[in-house]
Amino acid sequence: MRKFRIRVAEQWFEVEAEEIVDQVVVDKAVEPAPPVTISPPKPIVSEDVLAISAPLPGTILDIKVVEGQVVSSGQVLMILEAMKMENEIIAHMGGHVRQILVEKGQSVAVGDPLLIVM
Repeated sequence: MRKFRIRVAEQWFEVEAEEIVDQVVVDKAVEPAPPVTISPPKPIVSEDVLAISAPLPGTILDIKVVEGQVVSSGQVLMILEAMKMENEIIAHMGGHVRQILVEKGQSVAVGDPLLIVM
């Protein structure tokens, strides 16, 4: 195993990878990796308002909340597909979802605002 540091959207991640050389795999089922939880940057609009933005470019697969809903810190707000992986966008603080700024199926770029929590 080798360790690598990867930078994605101004955030650093440490990963381990195993190099496979001249190995043939026949009739072996490949299981998909579980979704990765990525915490988006925390741009604070004010002390009590949090604008959550996209941590990487991708497509909104699912929105798990509605405007006006009460959310708690760590709750999954939406799923963002990036590089064929499902990434959970989570709340960094509890509060009410004030506004959802994207729609299911919409493409987003790094830093695009997704929703506002108060």
